Amino acid sequence: AEAATARLQLQLYSKFKQADVKTPARKEPPEPIADRAKNKDERIEMSLQPLHCHLLLLILLASPAAIAALEFSQHKCEPISIEVCQNIGYNQTTKLQNLAGHSDPRDAEVLLSTFSPLISYQCSRNLKFFLCSVLMPMCDAKWPKPIGPCRPLCERVQHRCLPVLEKFGFKWPTFLNCTRFPISNQRGDDMCMEGSPESDLDDSSTSNRTAATCATTGSTRTSTTLATARCAATAMICSAREDKRLADIWIGVLASLCAFSSLATILTFLIDRPRFKYPVRPVVFMALCYLCYSISYFVRLIAGRETAACDRDPLTGQLVLIRQGLDNTNCAVVFLLQYFFSTAANVWYVILVFTWLLQAGWKWSPEAVAKRSCYFHLPAWILPVGLTVAVLILRRVEADELFGMCNVGHQSSDMLLGFVIVPNLLFLLLEAVFLVAGFVAMSRVRRHVKSDGQKTNKFDVLMGKIGLFSALYIVPTACLTGFNFYEFSNRDLWHLPGSPFRPSVAAFLIKVFASLAIGLTTVLWIWSCK
Repeated sequence: AEAATARLQLQLYSKFKQADVKTPARKEPPEPIADRAKNKDERIEMSLQPLHCHLLLLILLASPAAIAALEFSQHKCEPISIEVCQNIGYNQTTKLQNLAGHSDPRDAEVLLSTFSPLISYQCSRNLKFFLCSVLMPMCDAKWPKPIGPCRPLCERVQHRCLPVLEKFGFKWPTFLNCTRFPISNQRGDDMCMEGSPESDLDDSSTSNRTAATCATTGSTRTSTTLATARCAATAMICSAREDKRLADIWIGVLASLCAFSSLATILTFLIDRPRFKYPVRPVVFMALCYLCYSISYFVRLIAGRETAACDRDPLTGQLVLIRQGLDNTNCAVVFLLQYFFSTAANVWYVILVFTWLLQAGWKWSPEAVAKRSCYFHLPAWILPVGLTVAVLILRRVEADELFGMCNVGHQSSDMLLGFVIVPNLLFLLLEAVFLVAGFVAMSRVRRHVKSDGQKTNKFDVLMGKIGLFSALYIVPTACLTGFNFYEFSNRDLWHLPGSPFRPSVAAFLIKVFASLAIGLTTVLWIWSCK
């Protein structure tokens, strides 16, 4: 039985083996399209693996070229927008940072404008081209970097223009350091512009022009404006140092006289208070204001011109006049002493003539006026505080170049008009109205007293003092306002490149005299026949 079973198994195995050989292969169901595509992509990817390796190797070998291409794709050109740099041999500049670190063309234009007087001076025929090549470098679509000046061009310009800058106390700007520029086009990957050669004729013409300009009358000046976002300066060429030395002596002498006169008036008041009854009492507060006002000049003289009025430009490294002087302690102190106390002195003079009108016209007694003195102190101090705080909020504390003093309106014409000229005109108008009304009323009282047969000596002395003091006050104040309006009307003309209009140093000296002369008049009230 076991043998029969084994034979049966062998026969069945043989039959199925023969059927497996003879029977054709069974068809499998069709492969889904998505799987077919996937398998196809896998086969393609496997076939492209050697190609990927070659491409990766090629990219690694060409990485410097890829980086340059990336820089080139980001590098864009634009037309030169600054008028000074137009028509200089190229008309396209970069939108990227220029060679001075500016991304905004307006910053480059402001910095370039500081050199406009030096360009007009023509110390070098290549100066304008050199400055434009730094601040508005050439842009070429085939070159991925801005194209600036070559080092020899920088050295030629520096050789000719540096003596002119040093003559007036300036140094060569750090952003124009010649070592920053490539020597030539043949070295390295940098391209540069060589400029035109200087000629011997330029040397002789510059020398003759310098001699002719500086040998003429002292009124010949060239105005230079150095400005950044924070500060600005005005420099007067040729006799600037002499003018500044004279200005220091001038303010020193006048401030000393004003301080002595004001201090004498204050000490007299402390010794003999009944002598300064109303309407004369405001003279004491005016003397106090002008004492503090004169101290501002001493602060500037002691601190020094550069410390009190100058700041260092972070781009050029040059000392330039402060335009927002709150960061400079000396400048801020000078401004507070100057503006606050000069404004307060004007208000106190208005109160002086007003109290005189109360006594002369409306028959107020000195005691009645004194009882209401608190109402006089409120406007006398609050109004100057309000104006001073407004200037501080606007951050418009500015320094002037001739005297090195910090105040409002030294560089901004709008601030000069709004915070100096207009308030002074209003004060003058009120003073004139009260003064005329007081004199009319005083004359009537004098005639009435004289008609009664009484002596008018006290009226005559009081009217004489007030009349003289008013004349000595109103005339300098009117002159000061006139000089401020003169500066307001002509400042833009003075700053135009190549303009024949120049500021008068004598006018500014008289302006300072007018501002300090008012403090000298306070000593009038301690004079007597004794």
